[in-house]
Amino acid sequence: MSNFSHLDMQLALGIQVSTLRKYAMALEQHGYIFNKNNQGHRLYTEKDVDAFLRLISYKKLNGMTIDRNAKAVVEWIRESIAEDAMENYFEREQDTHSLMTMTLEGFVQLQSEHIKTQSKQLENQELIVNQQKEISNNIMSANNELKKTLERMNKLIVLQQELIARTLGEIENSEEMVGILTLKKKGIR
Repeated sequence: MSNFSHLDMQLALGIQVSTLRKYAMALEQHGYIFNKNNQGHRLYTEKDVDAFLRLISYKKLNGMTIDRNAKAVVEWIRESIAEDAMENYFEREQDTHSLMTMTLEGFVQLQSEHIKTQSKQLENQELIVNQQKEISNNIMSANNELKKTLERMNKLIVLQQELIARTLGEIENSEEMVGILTLKKKGIR
């Protein structure tokens, strides 16, 4: 932003330095702030040129005093600043809203992906549980078959033991009979 001297302003506005000073003081009385150098001299900018041009045009249009016109210029500047501030605020709010919407959409997308992943994991866990149930059922079925086989084997062992006992009984009876027959042949009985 360029700074202009009081002489630059005098030429640009077509007014005397004393009039420039008078207008500047009137604007300052109503809250207008000029940039100043280390010695306290005003440094004029483009916005100051606009303020002075507006003050001069108000004076020509309505014929009111410099004080009232200075007050009107300062009020107009404040309103412009307020409007700019509001516009900037709404732009920032819109940007914030857009950013929040994008962030929320990204969050929703991440949540959706997370839910899909969790669903897949749940499906896999259900599949594993079903497989484990099937394995458990197969083991129980095999265990039952083994029990039945053991019961049959125990019955067979009992039957074999009974058969062996009968066979031994028959062998003993046969030996007795052979002994009796041998004795009979020998005439002992």
